[in-house]
Order: sequence, then C-alpha cells, then structure tokens
Amino acid sequence: MAYVIAAPCIDVKDKACVEVCPVDCIYEGPTQLFIHPDECIDCGACEPVCPVNSVAGPHPLVISGMGSNCSQRHAGTRQCPPSTWLSSG
Repeated sequence: MAYVIAAPCIDVKDKACVEVCPVDCIYEGPTQLFIHPDECIDCGACEPVCPVNSVAGPHPLVISGMGSNCSQRHAGTRQCPPSTWLSSG
C-alpha cells in the first residue's frame, strides 16, 4: 500500500519529499505533488520531511479517501491513483 500526498500540499509543492525519495516516485502535478502507487516502496522517508504534514499512509482507508478526491481533479492522468489502484485491505 503506497503513501499518498493529500490536500495540504495544494499550491505548496515544497519538494522536500522529492529530495529524500529513494525511488523517485513523487511527481509534480499542476497544483500539488503526487506519489505514484506502483513505484512507491513504502519506505516512509517522505512523511517526516513534509512541512505541511500532507504525506499519509500506507493505509487502505487513507488511500481510498485520497483516490476519489484525486481522480475528480485529474481524471485520466497518471498524477494520482485511478480507482483501480485503490485497495480495501
């Protein structure tokens, strides 16, 4: 289960998380950063460096909540997990 970047990142895009990610799975979208769930290795390096506490997970309920919000804003892009990547556990 991958980590996610939530709403507090919108219009902030600090990128401290990008600098510490060992697998480069964090991408920049138009208004915020996103973690690609297929590339995230769940190391958690990104979570403590986020200045706005926007990184959450890995937890299936967190992923589900973020995924629906994300897909509404970026439908059809690979900037966030489509509903097929969501897991119930």
